[in-house]
This record gives sequence, structure tokens and C-alpha cells, in this order.
Amino acid sequence: MRHGAAASGVIILMICSGAAAGIGPGANTRMDSIAAAAVNSGRAAGIVVGVIAGGDQRIYAHGETVRGSGLTPDGATIFELGSITKTFTATLLALYARQGIVRLDDPLQNYVPPGITVPVWDDRQITLLDLATHTAGLPKDPPLFGIRHLSDRRMYQLLDGYQLKRPPGQQFEYSNWGFALLAHALTRAAGSRYYQPLVERDICLPLGMTDTRVELTPAEIPRRAQGYRKDGFLARFEMPTWPAFNGAGALRSTMNDMLRYLAFNMGLTSSGLASLLPTLQRRWHPTMRAGGYVGLAWQMMPLRGTGLTVIWKDGGTLGFSSFIAFVRETGTGVVVLVNQSFPAARVALPIIRILNRQPEQAAPEEGGFETPQP
Repeated sequence: MRHGAAASGVIILMICSGAAAGIGPGANTRMDSIAAAAVNSGRAAGIVVGVIAGGDQRIYAHGETVRGSGLTPDGATIFELGSITKTFTATLLALYARQGIVRLDDPLQNYVPPGITVPVWDDRQITLLDLATHTAGLPKDPPLFGIRHLSDRRMYQLLDGYQLKRPPGQQFEYSNWGFALLAHALTRAAGSRYYQPLVERDICLPLGMTDTRVELTPAEIPRRAQGYRKDGFLARFEMPTWPAFNGAGALRSTMNDMLRYLAFNMGLTSSGLASLLPTLQRRWHPTMRAGGYVGLAWQMMPLRGTGLTVIWKDGGTLGFSSFIAFVRETGTGVVVLVNQSFPAARVALPIIRILNRQPEQAAPEEGGFETPQP
């Protein structure tokens, strides 16, 4: 299998004390083997893995963009990110809070259409911070989630009559619906009608990410990988929750772009957005996992057998899987993009352990993480 070229343009400024060394031959071979095994097992049609460690960057690519095509994916192949999109929405929240466009403790009620009443618990309203930390008291998906295409109007109608089961701000409960509402609130606050232009202008442009968007350009469509369901059958590209849930899981991207995004979130690049990282990666609230916390969209967990913390986010759509994870203390990180429904954590977490010179351990099976659909 050939390897794609490493992404260019990611300017690594520094690696903090105690950082991992560059990627040696042994680690390089082991990580490539882990990526290849996902394809060789028949569970992934194609996979691209991007790694940063000690100033080194590598991309490992195996399988096919379309089964039977003979075309191996590379750094320019376009995949669906699924709920990694939520970290982009959270970045917009942190940015607009810094700019004074919104406040983290603003009630969601301030940003909904006229005539819509956001549910409350006694006098406790749902805030933008509650939405960004999955503590709003909203379920994973709204009632009547089986609607093929959920319009913005219908989503708000479902919110208007919803009864909270617990007070906002108390308990972590992963919610696609909450992030969809957050994205709409930010779009309204920024005076825009659409989510995509905000991501492109305020995140992708400063970071040099040229292939990350909801709607692909005509030039990008030929580079799109075909998605496959877990059973190997073709998956449709349209998700049942679009367009209302665009800010919760609709972004597409390439490994070249995602390595830039990874380096930014690791604090390794020069960008005006860097000052947002303490807010994004703060331990805002415990999750349901032992030792786990949630930041703004990002989740955190201890790396077993170390005093290190893995910051991570996963994603899944009808035919794609993704995982991004990094350890800021050591300057190590990984992105996994797969064009099939597959537990991408089983590739990402062993690689994180290799990068941090830890024994490889089995990653959780599917369901071990709060994997969103979308």
C-alpha cells in the first residue's frame, strides 16, 4: 500500500517539556500495521491515519476510496467528519465569546425564533455553555427523530414543547440536538443565515484549511470517498437530520486539513485562534466515564498507566467514521478517517499509546465511547 504525502503548511512552533521524540522506524512500522489491519480485516473500505509527534508528521493510507477502484485514499481524499464537527461549533462559541458577540452564560432563549419558548427547570434556563458541554438536559436526539429531513422550523417546534427531565448544568448527557441548537444560536448571533460560511471564514481561513466545508465545491466532489455501512453496503451521502443538524455533524474534510486542525488544537501552530484553547479544553464538567471530563465539545480521559490526559472526539455518519485525539503534555496526536462505519477508536488509541511509549492495549469496542450518529 502506498502512503499519502504529509500535509504541508502546518507550522509547528514548539514542543513542550517532556515531549515525545520524532517518529522512529519501529513506531512507524507499528502504526502503519495498525492502519492496514483495519482494511485487511474487511471492516474498513479505506483508511487514512495522520500522526504528529515531536515535530514529525506522517500519513498512513490503505484500502480504497471506492471498493473495486484500486484508488488508495491519501491526504487530499475527502471524508465525512460526523460529530468532530461539534468541535468546530465549539470553537465558534469560544471565538464569539471572546469577541463579545455572545456570552457563555447567555440563555439559549435569546437566540431562538420569535414564538419559541426554550424549556426551563424552575428558573434555570439552558445556556450556551450547557449546550457546548452536553449538560443542557436535552436527549441525544429530538423526539420524532425518524423524520427524514428535519427542517429548522420543525426542530424548534419540537423544542418548544419539550419537557426537561433534569435541571440544566447538572449531568453530562451526549446530545446531537444540543449542538444543533448551539450552531443555530451562533449563526443567528453572528448575523448569518448559514453555518458553513462562519466555519470557513472564522476557523478554516485562519488555519489554512481549504477543503473543510458542509457543501463540497464541484472541484472537490471527484476527491470524495464513497461511504459504506457496517455491513459493507453503500451508504447514502445525505443524512436524515440535515439541514437542521449541520452544526452537529455535517462537515467534510481531508487529512491534510485535519492535520492542520490537530496541530492547532495541540497548541503547536501560530494562529490568532490559539488563545481560545484554554476555554475549549478546560474541564468544564465530569462525564459518565471514570476520570472523564468534557470541555467545549472535546472530551478528556486519562491515558491508562500514565499521568497523561487524552483529549479526543469521535464521529460517525451513515458511511464514515472518524477519531481525533492528542496528548498536549507530550505533543502527540492522531487523526483517523475511515469511509465505513467502523470503531475508529480501535486504531486511534493504540497509536496514541505507541506515540507515548506505552504498551499497546485493546481499545474499547463499539459503544465504549459516546459515538454520535451523526
